[in-house]
Amino acid sequence: MVVILKVGGLAAAADCIRAHIAHDARPWKLVHVSTLNQARLALARERVDLLLIHHQLPDGDALSAELPVAGVLQLVSIDPGFESVAAQALDQGFTDYVVEATHDGFGAVMLAQISSALRHRETTRTLHRQHGLLSAISRAQASFIQTNDNRAAFNSLLTDLLALTHSAYGFVGEVFYDSPEAPWLQVHALTNLAWDEASRKAYADADGPGMAFRKLDTLFGSALRTGEPVLTNAPAADPRAGGTPQGHPPLLAFLGIPVGPKGQLLAMVGLANRPGGYSVHQIDLLRPLLDTIGQMVVARRMEAQRAQALHVLNTTLNSMDQGLLMTDDLNMQALSGDLGARTALSMAAGCDIALHCKGDLAEMQAVAEAAGAMTPAALSRAAAALAQRRAPEAVDIAALEAEFSDLMQSDLGQPNG
Repeated sequence: MVVILKVGGLAAAADCIRAHIAHDARPWKLVHVSTLNQARLALARERVDLLLIHHQLPDGDALSAELPVAGVLQLVSIDPGFESVAAQALDQGFTDYVVEATHDGFGAVMLAQISSALRHRETTRTLHRQHGLLSAISRAQASFIQTNDNRAAFNSLLTDLLALTHSAYGFVGEVFYDSPEAPWLQVHALTNLAWDEASRKAYADADGPGMAFRKLDTLFGSALRTGEPVLTNAPAADPRAGGTPQGHPPLLAFLGIPVGPKGQLLAMVGLANRPGGYSVHQIDLLRPLLDTIGQMVVARRMEAQRAQALHVLNTTLNSMDQGLLMTDDLNMQALSGDLGARTALSMAAGCDIALHCKGDLAEMQAVAEAAGAMTPAALSRAAAALAQRRAPEAVDIAALEAEFSDLMQSDLGQPNG
């Protein structure tokens, strides 16, 4: 419902407005008071969307009135001939002005101006929200690029999430799975709501890898299990709730939003105690930022996998430094160029010995010349490799030849004997 507070002016003008809003499909309410003192009482009693204040009042005037109207649209109504007052009001930040009248058309004009002002306010708010959202996305991306500290990056995200939704507190965490049916949450950012020594210690311990939430019979656990948002404005009566610890601040409203596909969740956002509660509007508003969170978690995990792969590769290469490295036969055409060039490339790549199996003297000379003398380190590795040689085990050559003959005859489909 749109509530209009008309302060001062003609009662007949107020009646004209009431007559028109009574026939309008939208829900309207007009409250008409005569003085600034009455206006203050009315503002204390109920929420007001638009203030229509007459330029001259029994206890003051519109331009000098100090009313608690932050965020409320303000229009000044003037008597004919007081357009200069309207100009001053517009300079002071009033949205628009109207010339007070009592004829039949005044109500329709007044309603049209009010509707226009409300649409303008909503457009401005939408642009402000979109700008805030884009700024939050930009800050989130910058945080993830500039630091490897998950806590710092997610704390910045949480600050923006709370501001965008006007929530009192919340958390942001990463989702992992012990099994497909057992997701759990590692919290990277959490509003400090410490209410006793144990909770203060738990929050301080979160400076490490993050607190682990594994209890699934809770509101946030329901979001993890189902992969669907959990929205409740009456948590105490919600059957999915698992209660709050002794001394925890009251939970008046909760919104839990999982990030990622069902069964493969990446992260989760939990928000609480927004004045007036939550609706799907907040989910829609945050969707671009939530998608960004998911993308950043994937990027961070891929980065960690690459780092792990690089560590394994470096470990392998470091261990190879302790052994003798020899090429395959250089005549196998794996490398381009003549044999001398192939040998030089192999030695530059770190090989100790170049292998040439053909037995052609000219080729052998080209390979030997390109390989050059072995370095002291290569000679040491060669000596270590030779030291690993073992005496061959004794075998029955005749028995092996007979076994080989049997296998060959069996493969060729010939009878034994």
